[in-house]
Amino acid sequence: MSGQTPVLYMVPLSPPARAVLMTAAAIDVKLDQKMVDLSKGEHKTAEFLKMNPQHTIPVLDDNGFIVWDSHAICAYLLNKYAPDSDLYPSEPEARAHVDQRLHFDSSVAFNRIREMVYPLVMGTKSTIDDDAIANVHEAYAFLEAFLSQNPETPYLAAGKLTIADLCCVSTVSSMLELVPASEDKYPKLFAWFNLLRELPYYKEFNQPGNEAFAAFIKSKLTL
Repeated sequence: MSGQTPVLYMVPLSPPARAVLMTAAAIDVKLDQKMVDLSKGEHKTAEFLKMNPQHTIPVLDDNGFIVWDSHAICAYLLNKYAPDSDLYPSEPEARAHVDQRLHFDSSVAFNRIREMVYPLVMGTKSTIDDDAIANVHEAYAFLEAFLSQNPETPYLAAGKLTIADLCCVSTVSSMLELVPASEDKYPKLFAWFNLLRELPYYKEFNQPGNEAFAAFIKSKLTL
């Protein structure tokens, strides 16, 4: 890798940031992790807004090239640093399936988390309402259906481990902390989840942040 180490602006509690860390680790790309203190508004400074007008995290600065949105970052890292990796297959049909799962994560699964936690973080609610819980279970059911489409593989897309799995598992791990589910009801989902959480980079880059995420959100709940 030429030039300086790419910088990832992030918060460890963030499922999308954790997905990027796992992807980078899977292809042996070192990232300089720069923590952004959201409580101090560091994501809304002029310097940060110049990089990302949406003031979201994570943001990647790769020697002056800026990209945000975890799914875009993961795809970029694969395209630039590991273009032959099976994590983001080049074959059009396989890549289309991976992209579909990535869009599902960004537009459906992660939104279900945001719907739950945003009111808690902002202090407008102290419980998770029934509709939010039902929406999470709907996301679980979608994933169970995806995994049932090809019973010959335990993975979400392309018959092998891809960035679709890494992005979705960071989201699902946080979902399960807040909305527990039954393995009897979602057997394929749990088989997939148990497989991925044995990955060394899951244990290093997702598990600690997920535990911190769960502790932080649960501290906002009135039990």
